[in-house]
Amino acid sequence: MQKDNRLKQNIQLHEKIAFMENILLDLGVKDACHDDLNSNLRTIYGGLQNIKGMIYKDEIVFEKGAN
Repeated sequence: MQKDNRLKQNIQLHEKIAFMENILLDLGVKDACHDDLNSNLRTIYGGLQNIKGMIYKDEIVFEKGAN
C-alpha cells in the first residue's frame, strides 16, 4: 500500500512539473527581445527537468500525509 501511495505521489508531482513546464513554454514572450528573461526561463526549465529525473529515480521524499 505504501508503494502505491508513493507511486501516486510521484505521478502527481510529475503532472505538476509538466504543468509548470507548459506555462514556461506558453508565456507568449519573444525570446530574442529578452535575453535575460530567456536565460532565466531556460534555467528554470532545466531545473524542472532535473526534478523530473529525480522523480524517475524515485529520489523524492514526501511529507507524511502529503498528496
